[in-house]
Amino acid sequence: MRFFTFLLCVFSVNLLAQPWYDAKRNYQWITGYQWDSTVYDPDIENVIYDFTGDTMRLIYETKNPSSETNFTNGSICDKNGNLLLFSTGCRVHEADGTIIPGTDSMNAGYIYDSQCHDYKGNLNSGYIVPQGLMFLPVGEFSFYLFYLWADSRDNFGYACFKLYSMKINKEPGDDHFKASGINRIALEDTLNGGLAACRHANGRDWWLICPKSKSNRIFTFLVDSSGIKLFEQDIGAKRIHPWDDWTGQCAFSPDGTRFIEYCIQSDLKIFDFDRCTGRLSNPLHIPIEDEADFIYAAGACVSPNGRYLYTPSSRQIYQFDLLSSDIPASKQTVAVYDGIQEGFLNLSFANAELAPDGKIYIANLTGRTTYHVIEYPDLSGTACVVKQHAQWTKWGVASIPHHPSYLLGPLAGSGCDTITNVAEIRRKNGIKIFPNPVSDNALTIEIAKDESGYSEACEIKILDQLGRVVEKRYVPPYTPLQKIDTGAWKTGVYFVHLVNIKNQLLAVEKVVKI
Repeated sequence: MRFFTFLLCVFSVNLLAQPWYDAKRNYQWITGYQWDSTVYDPDIENVIYDFTGDTMRLIYETKNPSSETNFTNGSICDKNGNLLLFSTGCRVHEADGTIIPGTDSMNAGYIYDSQCHDYKGNLNSGYIVPQGLMFLPVGEFSFYLFYLWADSRDNFGYACFKLYSMKINKEPGDDHFKASGINRIALEDTLNGGLAACRHANGRDWWLICPKSKSNRIFTFLVDSSGIKLFEQDIGAKRIHPWDDWTGQCAFSPDGTRFIEYCIQSDLKIFDFDRCTGRLSNPLHIPIEDEADFIYAAGACVSPNGRYLYTPSSRQIYQFDLLSSDIPASKQTVAVYDGIQEGFLNLSFANAELAPDGKIYIANLTGRTTYHVIEYPDLSGTACVVKQHAQWTKWGVASIPHHPSYLLGPLAGSGCDTITNVAEIRRKNGIKIFPNPVSDNALTIEIAKDESGYSEACEIKILDQLGRVVEKRYVPPYTPLQKIDTGAWKTGVYFVHLVNIKNQLLAVEKVVKI
């Protein structure tokens, strides 16, 4: 079942104003090739994870030389899910592997010189910052690319000191993309390895977050068609470990209401996030003790229904219930690394990513040839089914592309839904839902009345987080109160749609079943 099907009707009513607004930007993942004398296969340069069909399929690429992925990995598709661009942090490629002129100098410096060339000196390697770049669309064929620049340091690992940006466009009639503003400094500071982005409540612009290393400062950028604006906020516990700039992951929940930062040494941090203002609030710090003998990688990813947070941490995968009244106490161990190795390299857990098929894919620490997969991330405990080494890939050290949620549109009624008139529609044709959250299987939906005291003839549709209709009923006039039996619903997040006889979306409300 497709993860994106509910997007257009849930979050927007006027999509014609935004032709680029879609959910398929992350439908092609590049997992690259790292040269190794024991496994080198000249017939396969890349493996593409293709999510455009009913099930994920692997595409074996032979036409994309010089595109090895290391830790740093990112890609972007058009509105139909066709690959447009991808980057290894060393250069930006078009879909056919062509390097966009000038981008082969991105991230120039010591790390570039040592990591962005193979053993023969060819452009055939990738950059080494986990979650180190992010494509953000600001038009149908217009993108910002943000990327972190690193340098070596005295102790183990590397440190990030600059956040760069560039603009990538393809004008009507052009055959190829062009890049401008390459290596333009968006921020110069000591930064954590890891970028995360969330769509603005207006449904068009973006928030980009990059934490400061060894601090509690969060850098937040507003990204729109006019440029980039920086905001700063000091919140939550400080990052204190000297390695914490290199060993974790940042992530937003699919609905954009939570921001998560997880580093093994600095523990787990959960924040509420305001998509309208870009402000974080209500910081929650959760200490986590990992039992790994070699603590290096960590991941963070939230289930499609927004309820369960997964934190792969070298040797364990933990699950937290974000709807629990006591989130720390809700921790469950859903997987323990099985110890399987390829040669002397272990295949434990690293960064994680929610895929368009509703599954969570987890890179292993050393790359090699498999991903781990969480099959049913919306389910509690081990019912989520973690399959270790379940999905074949082609090297790429701890490499997995990272994307924002393209499922988010305007947040109706937020005061920031500036693209559409959703807020006004909701005021005139709104619904009330109670109780919310619902736990006793009895949900009441009250439809707003007009000036004459009557409700409009309409249809109620209730969708789960995967866009599946779980309840549908026609509501005649004069019947503003509707009772819904939720006994058959699974726990999670649902969306109540009110649609008129012209199939126009009148209102959307979220309801939580506990």
